[in-house]
Amino acid sequence: TAGQGPAQGRQCMYMRGSVAAAFALLSTSAATALAQPEQKCRFSLARPWRGIRECAPPPPPPSPPLLSLRGGGASIDRSTLIGMCLALLAATMNGVGLNLQRLGQRRHGPIINVCGVILSALCGPVDMLSYSFAAQSLLAPFGSFSLVINLLLASPLHGDAVAPRDLAATALVISGVAVCLANADGESVARSYEELIALAARPAARAWLGGLAAAVALLASRIPNAGTGPTSVARFCYPLIAGAVGSCTALGGKALGELVKAGAPWRSTAVVSALLPCSGAVQTVVLNRGVGRFSSLLVVPVFVAAFVTCNAVGGGILFDEFGRMTAAQRRAYPAGLGLLVAGVLTLAAKPTPPAEPPAPE
Repeated sequence: TAGQGPAQGRQCMYMRGSVAAAFALLSTSAATALAQPEQKCRFSLARPWRGIRECAPPPPPPSPPLLSLRGGGASIDRSTLIGMCLALLAATMNGVGLNLQRLGQRRHGPIINVCGVILSALCGPVDMLSYSFAAQSLLAPFGSFSLVINLLLASPLHGDAVAPRDLAATALVISGVAVCLANADGESVARSYEELIALAARPAARAWLGGLAAAVALLASRIPNAGTGPTSVARFCYPLIAGAVGSCTALGGKALGELVKAGAPWRSTAVVSALLPCSGAVQTVVLNRGVGRFSSLLVVPVFVAAFVTCNAVGGGILFDEFGRMTAAQRRAYPAGLGLLVAGVLTLAAKPTPPAEPPAPE
């Protein structure tokens, strides 16, 4: 590209390929999980060290449709509607908070930055509360609504140009969200404490969490020597780490709600409750640094893609939501995720203007 040396061009192409490969790997994981329904297992409390004692693969019941016709009109289950409204509210708070952080760090001092941090931090509890009303694979795509907020605020607040390419990419994101919503699991299943332990003990669940931790560690190792230039690899590392850690916060919030409803021992709920603020703080700090150093038109789309994908796939695997889908839903849902990620990568691949230097500390 113009204005870049051969080394910078190769570095830019390398990072774009790496990000595309990372999201392709996540999409492949989702497709693999969707292709084979999860087994229903029973956990033995008498001998917990032996893990899951019996596993039988009964055919999963079909997931009820999100929309049903009653009295000639379309209606949505009240619990699902509450969850969707809370998810939309959380996405709006997150998009506004991120832009306030960028505005405060670069132009108007620490007060606006702190307001943005508080707003982004408060969106976490709202998001976690939404998962108590509906399935996680249904609500996760709503996180991409932050892109719409970011697109609306980028020009008036920061002077970023909004091109037709941005609008087309946003249309792809919205289309992907619509496909996901139409084919997601529309039912929140109540489980006992024993069933929740059995779900967490499955190899698929442990492999997903282990892979996520390894990816975060790899990305974090690239930041110290990455610099802050417009072609720095850190412009991808910050939002990818924040998205992955944020998905763990969402999974923890869902797990906490399930444990409370199942009447789990207080030690289990205490452990999860103690971990949630830690992951939430890491997500907020990492994302705050990212939007303070690079354009929000790049950082926010990559963050949203990582968060939505990891959130949807993680919830589908850990809580067996993929296993309750029909065959048609298991084919369509990853296609919707693919559309969503394609739109986000289109936004992230656009040339970014040189970053303004952060305000002196």
